[in-house]
Amino acid sequence: MLRWRYPQRVFNEDAMAIRIIIADDADLIILGAQAVLNADHRYNVVGKARCMSDLLVAIEEGQPDVVILNEWIHSIDILSAVEQIRQLRPKVKVIVMGGLADGLLIRDLFVSGVDDYLYKSDNLCSCWSLPSIRSC
Repeated sequence: MLRWRYPQRVFNEDAMAIRIIIADDADLIILGAQAVLNADHRYNVVGKARCMSDLLVAIEEGQPDVVILNEWIHSIDILSAVEQIRQLRPKVKVIVMGGLADGLLIRDLFVSGVDDYLYKSDNLCSCWSLPSIRSC
């Protein structure tokens, strides 16, 4: 007698991971953030960029859940960068990292649609529990 079996579900860890793109003009920052993120199975770095044009291509190709970018990304101001990201992928979480001490600019970042701001001296390992990342 033949028995019908349900197809087995294949668990794909990458499909469950939060997809992240990192953008910075410094390779050391990109590689460091990527190493910290990829050490945790909950995150998958799907793209890297050093300038705005590369970032837009990476967003198109990688379809990220989160974009982490430096406040001084090459060739564009940060508020314009956030606006372009929002136009391309409105639901992506945007996290800006930097060393700004200007409260007004940080406020403007949040008004423009940034989900979180990471100060460069923050402990990177503890930052990945931010609400914007956990809610993906």
